[in-house]
Amino acid sequence: MVGMNLIIYTLGAVTIVLALILSTRLAKKRKSKPENIWSDLEGVPVMSRPQVQTRRPMRPPQAQMFNNR
Repeated sequence: MVGMNLIIYTLGAVTIVLALILSTRLAKKRKSKPENIWSDLEGVPVMSRPQVQTRRPMRPPQAQMFNNR
């Protein structure tokens, strides 16, 4: 009987400790404000996009490619 009570109290204590750890982690996350990732780039000028080279228009393959003898 005493052994069973000891197990129950131990499991209850472990549950309470784990609940406290979880609640403190959640409280720490709520306190932190979201970080503005764009704040460092306010004074930096926007760089122009590199010019994309024009591609040649696609054309059908040569007739020799279809001669599979």
